[in-house]
Amino acid sequence: MNRAGAVARYRQELEGIFAWVAPALPEEQSHAEIQPRSAGRLILLVIGTERGLCGAFNDHVVARAQQFLSQPAVEGTEVTLTSLGKQTAKALRRLGRQPVWSGRLSGTALPPLEVASELAAEWLDSYDRGQLSAVHVVHNLRRGVAGYTPVVTQLLPLDLPEVPASDAE
Repeated sequence: MNRAGAVARYRQELEGIFAWVAPALPEEQSHAEIQPRSAGRLILLVIGTERGLCGAFNDHVVARAQQFLSQPAVEGTEVTLTSLGKQTAKALRRLGRQPVWSGRLSGTALPPLEVASELAAEWLDSYDRGQLSAVHVVHNLRRGVAGYTPVVTQLLPLDLPEVPASDAE
């Protein structure tokens, strides 16, 4: 929970910085240019757990991934399914979904920095070349003391905050 709070504060700081930097960006790098591609593929990363001691934790996140994949907006799109967590990959396979890539999680439940960096670099490069239209992550979001809710978070295209008119001047 401390890490989640720190990340939320960091995001707010970055959004404040973006409001000042965005007006100075060259036109070709503006927010208007960062849009989903009409053709390409979508990457869905499903993050669960490494161990099977979490009851329905993995089942809920995999069910949310199934729900996301059955949406009309996703149907007809080439989806590259990936996963983090050994138990998550097993749960996907049980449902007939074979991840093309599966990574392990450390004891702290966070992917190693090297794995995160490599994935991010690959996704950004593919997105810049127009070969990737979006990246979504399905994960459990902590809600309260012992509750989790499976959610889908879009990583690409970037959902940059709007720059208020008063800050842009």
